[in-house]
Amino acid sequence: MNKEKRLTMYQLKKDFLEGLEDCKNEILECTYPEDSIHERADSYVPVYNYELLQLASDDLWLGYPSESGLTSGCEDAYKIISMNIYEHLLCIGHEWLEQAQGDK
Repeated sequence: MNKEKRLTMYQLKKDFLEGLEDCKNEILECTYPEDSIHERADSYVPVYNYELLQLASDDLWLGYPSESGLTSGCEDAYKIISMNIYEHLLCIGHEWLEQAQGDK
């Protein structure tokens, strides 16, 4: 029986933070490191609906409009999920950046 690896928010966050650590010097040397965090968070959001649904089933709150308003105007459930994932990764990325800049 073939068991595929299930995508979880835990694994996505872990991979995202590892990716930030791998490029730490590059990010910190940027003129606008916040832009780098935005780009990297965006690149970690899955593009396939199947993966988005796996993450939403792992964290049901991803399927609801965000309180920040980032998902306002989104009528597509997949878009809401992807925007919520992006927002979550962005928060993690900014926390990482704040700590990394403090470690300098």
